[in-house]
Amino acid sequence: MRERIARFMAGRYGNDQLNRAISICSLVLLIASIVLKFKWPYAGMICWYVGLILLVYAYFRMLSRNISARAAENQKFQSFRYSFAVKKQQRAQRASQSKDYKFFKCPKCGVLNRIPRGKGKIEITCPRCGEKFVRKS
Repeated sequence: MRERIARFMAGRYGNDQLNRAISICSLVLLIASIVLKFKWPYAGMICWYVGLILLVYAYFRMLSRNISARAAENQKFQSFRYSFAVKKQQRAQRASQSKDYKFFKCPKCGVLNRIPRGKGKIEITCPRCGEKFVRKS
């Protein structure tokens, strides 16, 4: 039986991180549809159909023979997930430093500048573009 499955899956894409995320979302929606169908029947029905569509899409991706397209989709998902994690980490770092520093965006290029608190009105020079602007620290 294991050999038959291995022969069937030969040349197919298989499972990846995007498939796992889609499968988890579909299962959450299917469970939510069961809970919601008693209180809000239409919301439960919508969750059910969306969950089923996501589950079918996950199986479509897993059984697909177009490996390059599926790998590109997974790469886009991974880059989105990475950028989201980096932004979350930067916000946490800024929050931990907010006691001692103020953060200002450059009006020209948008880079974030860190200035010590309690210095009064100061002229800030952006390290990237050289733009000068005045802010109260």
